[in-house]
Amino acid sequence: MLTRKQQQTLEFIRNYMSEHQQSPTEAEIAEGIGIKSRGVAHRYVAAIEKAGYIKTITGKRRNIRLRHNYKNQVLGLPLLGKLVNNSPIKAAQQADILNLDTQLLKPNRFLLQIAGNYLQQCGIFNNDFIVCELQNTAENDDIVIAIINGKIAQLKTFQWNGDGTIGLSDPYLKTNMEIYQHTAVKIHAVYKAMFRISDNGVN
Repeated sequence: MLTRKQQQTLEFIRNYMSEHQQSPTEAEIAEGIGIKSRGVAHRYVAAIEKAGYIKTITGKRRNIRLRHNYKNQVLGLPLLGKLVNNSPIKAAQQADILNLDTQLLKPNRFLLQIAGNYLQQCGIFNNDFIVCELQNTAENDDIVIAIINGKIAQLKTFQWNGDGTIGLSDPYLKTNMEIYQHTAVKIHAVYKAMFRISDNGVN
């Protein structure tokens, strides 16, 4: 995971190369990201190379090359801190980039869009998107996509009761539990995240 300064350095390198069709020098990187030390810029470049986003060529002044394979492209946002109720924002001890590639975009994952407000009491609203991961098993308190009697799909909190039955309740709240024989319930996927796209962007 890149730090915020390392991510800023990588973005500067990409933008510079797009504009000038050549890589920046370490002095240009330092100036571009607002620092005075070429040595610090060199350390940022070395860290970015170690993380796999670029490669450097020995013996050349403009020696940076971008790696273009998808797995080494950064898709992330700066994680600045925590929002605590009725308190100032608590700054993160180390400003990191939350890499969405590794956190969300994993194999066997897909999106579902919620249709209707039947889950609004759980904080999930019409047109929200949920990120799910295909799997046919679940742990107690996992939120799952459950297929009931082979045809009805529901987003529910899973509970194995140990007596051959499964309890399915409202996600997050764990209210309105219904009990089914285990043979009636098939786990299709496990819920991983939710996001909302409003007129002002993604929430």
